[in-house]
Amino acid sequence: MNKQNKKKNKRKLILEAALEIFSIKGVDKGTVAEIADKAGIGKGTIYHYFDSKEQIFTQLIDFFFADWMSEWEQVIDSEHSPLQKVEIIIDRTFDIYEEIAEERSRRQLVIMCEIIRFAFQQSLERKSDIGLSELFRKLYAKLKPIIKEGIKEGIFKDQDTKHLCFVAFGLLDGFSIHYLLQKNHYSLEKSREITKNILLGGLLKDEYKYNIRRREK
Repeated sequence: MNKQNKKKNKRKLILEAALEIFSIKGVDKGTVAEIADKAGIGKGTIYHYFDSKEQIFTQLIDFFFADWMSEWEQVIDSEHSPLQKVEIIIDRTFDIYEEIAEERSRRQLVIMCEIIRFAFQQSLERKSDIGLSELFRKLYAKLKPIIKEGIKEGIFKDQDTKHLCFVAFGLLDGFSIHYLLQKNHYSLEKSREITKNILLGGLLKDEYKYNIRRREK
C-alpha cells in the first residue's frame, strides 16, 4: 500500500471511530481522546490528519455524502441526456433512502443529524465557524452542469441555476428525514413519482412536457 492510500485509510478509520463515539456520547461530550482510543491510535496521531474536533465535524458531513456525490458525478459525466440524468439522480437518491431505512444506516443518519445540529448551533452562537454553509453550497453546485447542459440544448427553461440547484437539493435531501419518520404511512414509490413530476415540471419547457406525457401513455 502506498503512502497516499495509507493516509486515506487512516482518515477513514478516524471518521468511522468518530461516528461511533458520537453515537454513544453525543457530539458535545465526545472527545478526541475517545475517538483515538476507539480507532486504536494515539491522540497525537489524529492531529496529523485533523487540526481540531471541529474539522472532524466538517469531514464527517463530507464523509456521509461522499458516496452519494460520487454517484451523482458519474451520472453527470455519462452520455445520457440532461433529462435522463435528472431522472437517474432522482431514482438513485430514492434507492439510497431505501437503503438508509435499514437499522445500521438509519443510526448513522441520526448521528449525522446531531452533528449538523451541533454545527448549526455553534454557528448561530458564533462560538465557531465550522463552514457548514460553504460545504452545502458545494453540494448544491453538483447539479449545475446538468441544468446548464439542459438549458443549452433547449430542453430546460432558462432560469436561475444557482437557486434552482439549491431548491432541488433541498427537496431531495430534506425528504429523507421525513421518509424515515413516516415510512410506514407513505409510499416511497409514489413519493419518487411525485418528486419527478415536481422537479421535471419546473425544469422542462412546455413542449417537452407534452412529449413526456405522450411517452408515458
